Amino acid sequence: MTSIFRKLFSGAGLIFLLLGLPGFVLAQDVDRIGKATPLQLTGGLRIGTQFYQVTGLGERAAPFQFTASGRMNLQIYEEFNIPFSFAIGRQRPNLTFPVYRQFGLSPRYKWLTVHAGYRNMQFSRFTLNNHTFLGGGIELNPGKLRVAAMYGRLRQGRQEVENDIDLFFGQPLYNRYAWGGRIGWGTAASHFDLIYFRGEDRDLNVTLDPMLDIPDPAENLVVGFEWKQAIGDRFNLYAEAAASGFNRNLNSEEFPVEDYRGAQILDLLFTPKFSTQAGLAVKAGGNFRTNAFNLGLDYERIDPGYESMGTYFLNGDWENVRGSLGFGLLKNRLRVQTSLGVQRNNLYDQRAETNRRIIGSANANLRGKGRWNLSVNYSNFNQDNRPSAVVVLNDTLRIASTTENIGASWSTSGKGGKGRPLGTLTATVNYQQTSNDNPLSEGFDDLGTLFGSLNYAYRLSNESTTITVGGNYSEIDVADRLTTGYGATLGWRQRIGDRKAQLSLTNTFNLTRVDGTEDGYSNALRGNFSWQVSKLHSFTLGFSWLNRNSNLGFDFSEQRGQIGYGLTFPVLKTGRKKTDS
Repeated sequence: MTSIFRKLFSGAGLIFLLLGLPGFVLAQDVDRIGKATPLQLTGGLRIGTQFYQVTGLGERAAPFQFTASGRMNLQIYEEFNIPFSFAIGRQRPNLTFPVYRQFGLSPRYKWLTVHAGYRNMQFSRFTLNNHTFLGGGIELNPGKLRVAAMYGRLRQGRQEVENDIDLFFGQPLYNRYAWGGRIGWGTAASHFDLIYFRGEDRDLNVTLDPMLDIPDPAENLVVGFEWKQAIGDRFNLYAEAAASGFNRNLNSEEFPVEDYRGAQILDLLFTPKFSTQAGLAVKAGGNFRTNAFNLGLDYERIDPGYESMGTYFLNGDWENVRGSLGFGLLKNRLRVQTSLGVQRNNLYDQRAETNRRIIGSANANLRGKGRWNLSVNYSNFNQDNRPSAVVVLNDTLRIASTTENIGASWSTSGKGGKGRPLGTLTATVNYQQTSNDNPLSEGFDDLGTLFGSLNYAYRLSNESTTITVGGNYSEIDVADRLTTGYGATLGWRQRIGDRKAQLSLTNTFNLTRVDGTEDGYSNALRGNFSWQVSKLHSFTLGFSWLNRNSNLGFDFSEQRGQIGYGLTFPVLKTGRKKTDS
């Protein structure tokens, strides 16, 4: 089955490419090409190294790391674009082989785009949603025709597995490959697309310890559609849905479906097994916008059995209906955006408990007639999921929580101006409560946090020196333990010369209390230096030193350092037009 689809999509990709080549050659305006710049290069490169050292506690980073990355676009005759990117790095002392090496490019000419290397594509939110893959893809959008296809490896398996801990934290054991396509008609604002996506795990053919709890190879089929319709400039409707079949064990026995209607069609696409779970995901709604207000209504549902290998993460087993309203008052100095709805889980009554609740959010921003600004926000949401990455425990492990968040910030500043000092005062406060909704451990690991800060920044009249002073307060309440911290921050920033170079130094000192008992202090010193040598070259240098002293015996000292170099190509041209070198 896999070989059939591989041949199908590789053949389709070749056909699309061959069909596009005549248009590529014949559609060019010869006279225009004669006047165009042959080559233009834009983008940039960055190289960096990081150093790390710690005493008194286990390493939280590698002692030495390096990274090199770049994003560039090569334009040929102002028509044909070849954007490409790469990233390589090392996070261990041994520099024999890099930990990761990624390179990709996406040549683009008018309505044709080809992807090769490490790329990401999107068919829809529920099917393939910007998941990085190593392989190839193609997108064609001539007129209102919308066509896309891809084939590649979603993740690389490990040749060695040391123990169950690697498996528990989701270390991939198999190479996971995927392929799919999308075909539709319309524009970005109004279109209808049909989507097909398939993924499977492939064995690495390595010998593993039979005592390990090894996860089984899986496969996944997702079919869906996406619809958008703009009605005038103010009103739009949308809907997307997908159906997923997920075999958690390719080696399990097939599920007999001969007696079911459509069994022959299903067998051509997917082979149900006793380990198969199926589910639907749906989202639909509409929005209406004017200069004075915006109004929206949406419905969303994800079944407990819905999964797609083309998405990084989706919460399951819930549905909600929500409305939203946004408006401006006081000549738009006050902007308000709100949403309100209802949500429930346990869609198929498979659990002992069902949660139904009101969900909502509100954001308000007020600009004063003077130089001050006030923002207030509130939201509540939930997470409810049985993670497939955990294979050591049984599959009834559940992660479910409800989080409420409320925050506010206020700032005011002086008039300032050229040759005049400027002072800015900022105050922020944020409270968050996360409630554990697991019936077996409800209330045990509820988490409450409170953070507040008050900072004042004063820029001297030379406009090159800024001094910052501030205070902070925090509370973290988890597992019946209250940890309180409070302290002060002092900072200095200096622009040097013609302001192409900047030096900054910040120190934060905090005292800590645990359940009302003093528990020492922490001191964090940070420094940074940046230098924009020219339009092309820049350098950065940074360090941090964290020192923790604890009466409970958790003392440690941690140092980090970074060195970076950046090269930017504003516009590098070759050919007929004269440019600065």
